[in-house]
Amino acid sequence: MLNLNCVICSELFTQSDDVYVTICGHMFHHTCLMQWLERSKTCPQCRNKCTTRNIWRVYFNLANLDVSHIDVGSLQEQLDNAKLAMKMKEQECTKVEQQMKDLKDTQKKCLKTIAGLEQKLQKKDFVVSSYVEQISVLKNDALAANELRKENKSLKQQVHTMEGACTVLAASSAEAERLVKNETNPVVLANWVSTLKRELRQGESKKTELRNVLKLVQNDLRRELESKRKLEEKISHLESDLYRANEKLKDLQSQPIDVDASSNSFGLNTNVVALRRDDRRQTISPTMKESIKRIEESTSPYLNIKSSSVGMGHLLKPPELSVTKISPIKRGPGISMASGVIRKTTSDLSEKYSIFKKPRLLLGASGSGASGTMASNFAYNGMGGSEKIDPFALRAEEEEAEAKAKESTNQPLAKTVNLRIKAGTLRNIKLSK
Repeated sequence: MLNLNCVICSELFTQSDDVYVTICGHMFHHTCLMQWLERSKTCPQCRNKCTTRNIWRVYFNLANLDVSHIDVGSLQEQLDNAKLAMKMKEQECTKVEQQMKDLKDTQKKCLKTIAGLEQKLQKKDFVVSSYVEQISVLKNDALAANELRKENKSLKQQVHTMEGACTVLAASSAEAERLVKNETNPVVLANWVSTLKRELRQGESKKTELRNVLKLVQNDLRRELESKRKLEEKISHLESDLYRANEKLKDLQSQPIDVDASSNSFGLNTNVVALRRDDRRQTISPTMKESIKRIEESTSPYLNIKSSSVGMGHLLKPPELSVTKISPIKRGPGISMASGVIRKTTSDLSEKYSIFKKPRLLLGASGSGASGTMASNFAYNGMGGSEKIDPFALRAEEEEAEAKAKESTNQPLAKTVNLRIKAGTLRNIKLSK
């Protein structure tokens, strides 16, 4: 057998193996070499460039040699030489190991020294950085001190100048003239002049401000006095209204009148509804009241009912029979809304007529006679004539008015004057004189 092996698989070549040699002279198994060349086009041993075209097969011829006659002395010599070489290698290895041990110890010492030096270097760096910071702080302090010195110097000059200016301001004319003559520095004199001008301007501005403040205070005082006067007048009007209301309440409580249920149902409900509307109408703004009063007292024939009697004759005509003016029943303790008892009143507004008011309910006396019958059966048509009243239609109108009166107690008042005029809710407005 050959004493040769493949570098790739480390196996010996046999006679049956396919052995190939590269262009550089190295031999390998064919399978091993082909697998190698698939991954890298180089020689597996020397790494020279090699391809499948540069490999050739090698054939070995083995000779029959007789190896039984080998010299024993030569073999012993070879063995001794090998042992000597081994001892020398062992000694060299021992020396190398000792050197490595010494070098490791030296390395450890060097590492310790390096660590100590690094710590010292860090300390030195820290000290240097602290010194640098201190130097920067000291530089800033020095700059600030220089600025303060300059500012102190300028302030001293200003104080000296202001002292002179204050002395001039506080001194009399003779002393001020003497100080101005004694002062030779033009800068100081200019400062005195500017200070005096500034003080004069400030005094003028303060005087103007105080004058404006005085005007504002006077205007405020005038407005407050005017509002006080108006409030006092309003209080007096309210007190007079309260007094009249109390008197009216006393009259209503002291003069009860019984009316038949058939003729009282509509009038009582209408008066109760009017009373509720009157209570809600107390919140009407003074501007609205004044507008209504102006319309009522106007001299225009289209606005004032007193100046034009066309279609309104039955309102201006005084009653020929004894009548009872029915006023709304105010809510109060001991007064029932459904009791069928109402009270008479004589109000100072009962004689006023307005297009915003409907006529008072007139109840004829029991013994009125033919004139009462005519008044109950005939009504003016607004064109200067009269027409007969249908009792059945009148009854239907009364029932409809009762239903509307009941609904109006639960509905809010109209927000505008026109809607209130259309709804008939301005009939009992109380106007203060």
